[in-house]
Amino acid sequence: MFEEKIRLKYSMIRIIAGHLRSRQLKAPDPLLTRPTKDRVREGIFSAIQPLIKEAFVVDLYTGSGAMGIEALSRGAHFAWLNDLDKKVFAIVHENVFSLNLETQVTLTNMDAFACLKKIHHEGRKIDMLFLDPPYQRQMIDDMLIYVTEHKLLSSRGIVIIESDKKWDLTPYPFSKVKHYSYGVSIVSIGWTS
Repeated sequence: MFEEKIRLKYSMIRIIAGHLRSRQLKAPDPLLTRPTKDRVREGIFSAIQPLIKEAFVVDLYTGSGAMGIEALSRGAHFAWLNDLDKKVFAIVHENVFSLNLETQVTLTNMDAFACLKKIHHEGRKIDMLFLDPPYQRQMIDDMLIYVTEHKLLSSRGIVIIESDKKWDLTPYPFSKVKHYSYGVSIVSIGWTS
């Protein structure tokens, strides 16, 4: 009964702002993912709003695709949405096609590091990188090292990390770092410029 209530509560996610405002996204089973709550998503996008226009956005653990789709709704140019879980990937695929965003999105179903390597080999520079791995699989430091060593961030690039702890981003090429607390979630944002 409790699991069913959780599933019903998270069965749909809405886009908060932009040209897709109020559109609904299907959410993966909350036992497979940890959807970002509306107020957390709103807080994140308020903090990064000036950098969204024409941005190339990458979400390595995309879940429903809500972060990337929200960015597109608010003016991002292109989103690369990745998730390793096949069931989750099927849902983000459905969300992207139901909103007719397939020409603005690359969808990949692979390990996060494999995705970063593919982006690097394509010579792409990331303006906005979302890192929100499941709490039990903290590989954030390794990913940040890879991103830094391979210069994957653009000159205006930012990294947005949602986690259960504050991340010390000082070893990485960020000129400014801010932390925002939302109950058990902490959002750490690093700006390169």
